[in-house]
Order: sequence, then C-alpha cells, then structure tokens
Amino acid sequence: MRPLVALGIFGLAFFYIATEKANKVKVVLIGAAGMLLLGLAPGTEVFFSEHEGIDWNVIFLLLGMMIVIGIIKQTGVFDYLGIWAAKRSRGEPYRLMVMLMIITAIASPFLDNVTTIMLVAPVTIVVCEPLPGSGHRRRRWTP
Repeated sequence: MRPLVALGIFGLAFFYIATEKANKVKVVLIGAAGMLLLGLAPGTEVFFSEHEGIDWNVIFLLLGMMIVIGIIKQTGVFDYLGIWAAKRSRGEPYRLMVMLMIITAIASPFLDNVTTIMLVAPVTIVVCEPLPGSGHRRRRWTP
C-alpha cells in the first residue's frame, strides 16, 4: 500500500508540474511534505544516508547551473543563439536540428552533460515557439 501512496503523490505532483496548473515550487514542497508526514520517506535516510540518500553534489551543481542560466538568459544569449540557428537553417526543420546539434557539440566538451542540456533547452524553445504546429503557444509543457 505504501508504494502506491508514494506513486500517487509523485503522479499528482508530476501532473501539476507538467500542466503548470499550480506553482512548481509549491507543488514540490507539498509533495515532499506529504511523503515525510506519511512516513514514506524517512528524513534521516533521505538526507543523511551516504549510499541511499540525496547526492548533494548533483543538487548543488544543478542549483548553481540554474542560477548561471537565469543570469545568462537575462543577457539575451539564448535569443541570439536561437535567432542565429534559425537564420542559418533558412527555416528548414532538418537544418535547424543540425544547427542545434552544432551548438550542443560546441558546448559539450566544456560543460557537463546536464549543464549542456540546460543551456541548449532554452535555445530550442526560443527557436521552436514560432514554428507552425507548435503546441507551446496553446499549453506550456516546458519550463
């Protein structure tokens, strides 16, 4: 029964985050609090266990990259890269995909894989929003 309750809490949180029906931070905090209050995730094991607990190196890497990406986003670098890729591709989807792959390939040797994806995802969103058939304008499934 406990795994089903945990799966239900996770499923609800994932649904609300994916559909953006509620604030992401609130959903995560409510889901985590529910797991802790129901005893599904004991705090001592989750936070302090060396082998089964949270890998804090990954958490702080992602936190740092989110901060860096937030600052870089304000400078317009992602918009510039997206416009550059769109111009070079001349509106052809295949060429656009190749240009995004080139941007990823240039960034990948210097950055971690997760970091590279976190940098390229906003560029992809900027480029794909105006494309015909883009469902992004009707409902937001991306961050």
